Amino acid sequence: MNMRAENHNCEKKFRRAIELLSRGKLEEAEIELTAVLSVESDKVDALSSLALIKIYMANYQEAISLLGEAIRLNPEIARIHFLMSLALAKLHRLDEAEQFFLSGIELDPHDDAIPRFQSAIAMEKGNIDKALMELSSYVLENPEQTWDVWNELGTLYYMDQQFEYAKQSFSQSIRSAASMGLNIPFVHYNLGLCFNAAGKYDDAKEQFSIALELDSQLAPAWSALGILVAAEGEYEKAIDYINHSIELEPEVPSHWIAMGQVYELFGDKQSATHYFTQAYRAYRSYFPDSNVPEGSGGQA
Repeated sequence: MNMRAENHNCEKKFRRAIELLSRGKLEEAEIELTAVLSVESDKVDALSSLALIKIYMANYQEAISLLGEAIRLNPEIARIHFLMSLALAKLHRLDEAEQFFLSGIELDPHDDAIPRFQSAIAMEKGNIDKALMELSSYVLENPEQTWDVWNELGTLYYMDQQFEYAKQSFSQSIRSAASMGLNIPFVHYNLGLCFNAAGKYDDAKEQFSIALELDSQLAPAWSALGILVAAEGEYEKAIDYINHSIELEPEVPSHWIAMGQVYELFGDKQSATHYFTQAYRAYRSYFPDSNVPEGSGGQA
C-alpha cells in the first residue's frame, strides 16, 4: 500500500473510531485508534481520543502517558490540558493537576466543561461543598453525562450524607457504564454503601457481591460484606471475607477495625483487642504525623 492510500485508510479508521466512541463502543473504538496510531503515531486527535477511552475505563496512568505525548506534539489544545488535569487528580497528583487545569484555562477560559474538571480537583482536595456545588450545577445543565461524572456526583452526595441523591447518581452511573459496554466494580461498591447507609442490607450485600464478582481484589468490598454477614451471625464467613481485605491491603486501618468489630460481635474480646491494636498501628504508619494519644492503641 502506498503512503497516500495508507493515510486515507488511517483517516477512515479514525472517523470510524470517533463514531464508535460517540456510541459508547469503547473496545471497538480502542482497536481502531490503536491501529491508527500504529501507522500515525503523531496523530494528536487519535492520542487524545484514546486517552479519553482510558479515562472512561479508569486507566488513568495510561491516559496520562497518551495525553503527555499529545501535549508534547501540540501544546495548544485546551481540552487535552483539562483531561490531563482530570487524570492526574484521579491519581491524587494534585499539584500537577492544578497546573494543567490553569494552563487549560489560559488556552480556553470559556470551555463549557471547566466546572467538571474544577470539581474533580476540589473533590480530591477535600473541598466537598465546592466540588458538589460545581458538579451538581454542571450536571443539571448537561444531564447527558458519562458514568464517571455520575459516579463523582454520587460520591460527593454520599460524603455530604445525601444518600438518596447518591443512590440515584450511582444507579445512573451503572446504567451509563452499561451503555458504553462497561461494568465498573467500584460503582457497585459505592451503590452498596448507599444501601447500607439506608439500612437496606440485602441490597447492600447484593451490590458488594456484584463488585467482588467483577473484581475480587476490591478490598473494601470484602470488609463491607464481612461486616454485614457478621451482623447475621455468620462469623466464620465474615472472618474469611475480612481476611481477604487485610491480605490485599494490610496497611489500611479500616480492615483491621472491621475484623475487631466482628470478633467483638462474636464475644471474643481478646481477639477484638488484638485487631483494634493492629488498626492503631496501621493508622500510625499510614498517618505518621497524626496526633493520636499513645495510650489509645492498647497492648498487643
